[in-house]
Amino acid sequence: LEYSYCPECGIRFTERMNDRLNLNGKTYCVNCGQNFIIEQQIINPPIAKSFANYK
Repeated sequence: LEYSYCPECGIRFTERMNDRLNLNGKTYCVNCGQNFIIEQQIINPPIAKSFANYK
């Protein structure tokens, strides 16, 4: 997986930050210190699945 930007300060994730997330699911922003844990990130369901719930 590759992640893009820190939502807190907006800097692009470094290669090492991406590597740590892929390795153990945890990292922190080198600029602002925000912690990231993959299990805590909200992943939206596929659009087709969401649409099926509204029928």
